[in-house]
Amino acid sequence: MSNILVSIIVPMYNSEKYIERCVKSLISQSYKNIEIVLVDDGSKDKTIEILKIYKDKDSRIKLYKKKNRGASSARNYGLEKCTGNYILFVDADDYIDSNMVQDMLSMVDITTNTMVFSGNDEIYPDKIEYRNLFIDIKDKTNISRNVVMREIASGRAGLICCKLIPKSVVDKFNIRFDESIKMSEDQLFFLELAQYIDRFCYVEGCMYHYDRTNEKSITVNYQNDAYKNQMYVFEKIETLFKRNGLNTREDIKALSKKMKDILLFCINNEVCTSNIKNINEKIKNINYILKETRIDSKYEYNIKDSLIGKLIYKGITANNTILSTVELFIVLKVLIPFKNMIKNKMRRSNA
Repeated sequence: MSNILVSIIVPMYNSEKYIERCVKSLISQSYKNIEIVLVDDGSKDKTIEILKIYKDKDSRIKLYKKKNRGASSARNYGLEKCTGNYILFVDADDYIDSNMVQDMLSMVDITTNTMVFSGNDEIYPDKIEYRNLFIDIKDKTNISRNVVMREIASGRAGLICCKLIPKSVVDKFNIRFDESIKMSEDQLFFLELAQYIDRFCYVEGCMYHYDRTNEKSITVNYQNDAYKNQMYVFEKIETLFKRNGLNTREDIKALSKKMKDILLFCINNEVCTSNIKNINEKIKNINYILKETRIDSKYEYNIKDSLIGKLIYKGITANNTILSTVELFIVLKVLIPFKNMIKNKMRRSNA
């Protein structure tokens, strides 16, 4: 197994605060036959200067600098430059355990195309959450394609991290990240890839540490055209499901969850504090989302399985969307933050 070269691709932009932690976790891997492909996407800070020091000390590091075109462009650049048999993506503000590559590679069957998953934790300023996948699957050495595609589409296994993938499949089918969108491009990439994988397996444990304290992250800032981009993503996922014959009740449930998550994200995107628009403009945009959305009846039940889901569905199907818009705004902007504040106070008092 030691003859398998693993390429670790790291896109970065203005990452001077985190990049050393990331690179140190890569060069300390117990599995040594790796190449570390660092792609700087036009940083304006000291990221490159920091990395040059490590590159001079470790011949496995390949450092590239390109014009700023976003994370997907940087990852695609890394795919073009890497030479490994298998690929692992790591973000610049994250880090991994020293045994991650070794443990994931131990699951690879060299006679077939294998995609290996692992768990991860998500680090917030005040807590750490653990994400374990395929909990209900007994045989984690041979997971079905349908289960994997559902997990990716639902978002549970949709992150860029925690996946060891065969480069041969990526190259054969010319699979690349969609550079026209800023979010969920990782889901589309891995769903496209999963169609052509022969074997899926999962390594227990959270070996990837996803740092969500970076306030400049795209996942916490206001996104222009979020609704347009996310509906584009949903249509792509829906098409991939149809192409692969995924039409069971569980498949529909996964798509329903994705639709609900998209709508909630887009509405929250308008409510969030980083959106500097005035209240009237925010309400106008939420109203637009409700008026423009059409939900297939097969997704209805699963979308209405929570208070927020019911409010969203009511807004989409109601004649008077303005009233539903105001209700959603009050719940998301006032009631939920108040509830979270009380919960945090109780947690601190019990600590």
